[in-house]
Amino acid sequence: MFRTAMASLEEWIGSKKRKSLIMKGARQVGKTWLVREFCRQQNLNLIEINFEKQEIFKKIFDGSIEPHDVIQNIEVITKQQVGKNALIFFDEVQNCPIALTSLKHFTESLPSVPVVAAGSYLGLALKSETVSQPVGYVDELCLYPMSFEEFLRATNPHDALIQVYLGEVKVNAAIHSELLKLYRHFLFVGGMPECVKTWVEADSLLHGMNDVRRVQQTLLSRFKADFSKYFARDAFHITRTWELVAEQLTHDFSAVKRFQFKGHIPGKRDYRAFSDYFACLSACGLIHLSHVINHPVYPLRTQKKDSLFKCYYFDTGLLLAEIDYDFDLLSPNSDAIFKGPIAENFVACELSKRNTVLYSYIKQNSTAEIEFLIQKRNHVIPIEVKNNSTKAKSLSFYMAEFTPEHAVKLSQSMGGESSGFLHLPVYRAAFAASS
Repeated sequence: MFRTAMASLEEWIGSKKRKSLIMKGARQVGKTWLVREFCRQQNLNLIEINFEKQEIFKKIFDGSIEPHDVIQNIEVITKQQVGKNALIFFDEVQNCPIALTSLKHFTESLPSVPVVAAGSYLGLALKSETVSQPVGYVDELCLYPMSFEEFLRATNPHDALIQVYLGEVKVNAAIHSELLKLYRHFLFVGGMPECVKTWVEADSLLHGMNDVRRVQQTLLSRFKADFSKYFARDAFHITRTWELVAEQLTHDFSAVKRFQFKGHIPGKRDYRAFSDYFACLSACGLIHLSHVINHPVYPLRTQKKDSLFKCYYFDTGLLLAEIDYDFDLLSPNSDAIFKGPIAENFVACELSKRNTVLYSYIKQNSTAEIEFLIQKRNHVIPIEVKNNSTKAKSLSFYMAEFTPEHAVKLSQSMGGESSGFLHLPVYRAAFAASS
């Protein structure tokens, strides 16, 4: 399975200034598989320490967290030799916070031994005041669900599809039609590796739809069970907030509105009441926030308010499973509702996987709205998302008022230069940030 993060690991292992590596990302996005496959490809001896599966591994740090003592204990407990060709992998490290602290000492005292620490709820562990943070002593890598490119490659496509997707050759009607079909498949399947594998291995479209939806429902149940396991006191409210994200995403037929707090959970009326739940979901990698601003002035961060934002699911496939949205409704011949918000969620995910900070623009006292603003160097790039091929009225108004150097429209058309802005097919949303 092709994952672009493999190149990041290769760059990390070969760096002369390599530090211990922290790999963040939601549960089941492929962190463990990636490390195992990386070691296989690099012929490294993987020393895997999973703190969730075996409690005894916590004893590795009894008495000392100095690297030589830790390695000795690893060898005793695992009966594996940590030689010159070894990579130590601390998995589900949130269950053993002292292992995070030890990363600083590996970087300082024994940088020759590559160490990777990963965890599904590592984002929360790193925010905890009880954990001694290895700030400045670690490299970081965030792993997301598979992107459309990774999904595309998993389907074993014709080389021409990859070339068009990458922008290496010009698109034609036949290839565009096929890429749109695969884009709709990806909206339903999403990028969770287990779902992609299930889809690719299915012997028919019907079996694929049914099998993938069962996997998605299981994954959603696991996430919600984890809330009860790791955040018992607030589990109900965290779960309900996550469900509200899906409900509000698809509340309007044509566009995603900013998150509304009032009237959903008794006693919870404003951002302050929800802030801890959103912080938890964000730290767990389960949502993407896009702050709504009224003045698109560089730098965008100075214009944001914490309480004004749109919120997206981290995986469009799981979003559709949460709202029980059928595959057939994604058909181009379907008049089904909510296609616009689903496309917008896809774009939010594709941009976030490129580590792009998201903002949205809503003009005060007007219906004019730009789905995304992104910042590149000292430029603010507006991105309008159209589920169909209608005119980009809001983008035209925005360009007339603010005269940006670059602007992007995403739709289901083949694209091209149009009225001063770049028009890309929606499946190439990841490239909007590089316009």
